[in-house]
Amino acid sequence: TMRVGDSHSDLLFLAVARAGDQTLVATHTALEGDYRKQQYCNTIKSILSAPGFEGRVPAGSRLRLQDDDYSVTLLADDERLVYLVVTGSNYPLRVSTQILNEMKQEFRPYASKALTVKDNGLSKNTKKSFANMCERYAHVEDVDKIAAVQAKTEQVTVVMKKNIDNMLSNLDQTEKIQQDTEELNKAAGQFNRQANDLKRREVWKNRKMAIVLALVILLILGVLIISLLKS
Repeated sequence: TMRVGDSHSDLLFLAVARAGDQTLVATHTALEGDYRKQQYCNTIKSILSAPGFEGRVPAGSRLRLQDDDYSVTLLADDERLVYLVVTGSNYPLRVSTQILNEMKQEFRPYASKALTVKDNGLSKNTKKSFANMCERYAHVEDVDKIAAVQAKTEQVTVVMKKNIDNMLSNLDQTEKIQQDTEELNKAAGQFNRQANDLKRREVWKNRKMAIVLALVILLILGVLIISLLKS
């Protein structure tokens, strides 16, 4: 069962109306518990009561009105009955037109009664057929090949984007590892240079100590030799 808020359900409302007195003789809400039914009805009546509507929408013509959120697609017939489909704004026009043609076909047995019945007088008669239509056309991809291809393309695009993001993430990590390795190599080189410098200083210090010690020994030997010679 479709409910308000289902992301896949852009088909919202079906209606059949008389153009002359703006009476909605049959209506059906596609989404269970849709609190906007009265809003749909008011919108349709506003469209039908617009000045010059019957003259601007001759029999057999189709018209679509759309804003940011909703679309109303309608079909006028020879009996001045108007078939209307309310959908989300991104619902394909070709699918809305397909629904209108099917509505007109299904409503044919009630067309003569529709000329005289009161508001919603045929809603019960059309409930089953309209409900079946709403169920079948709720998932656009199931009935519209172009929409299905677009949906698959969007899915592939999302997957490709995720893969690219992962690749970029891995590349960033690789670059970071390389950078860290280079920094470690630099630090190791500096440590080796410092160690070599320290080693050279220690060697030179030891050499100086050896030279000083040798000079002291030579001095002592010289003093001893001179003392022995004098004695």
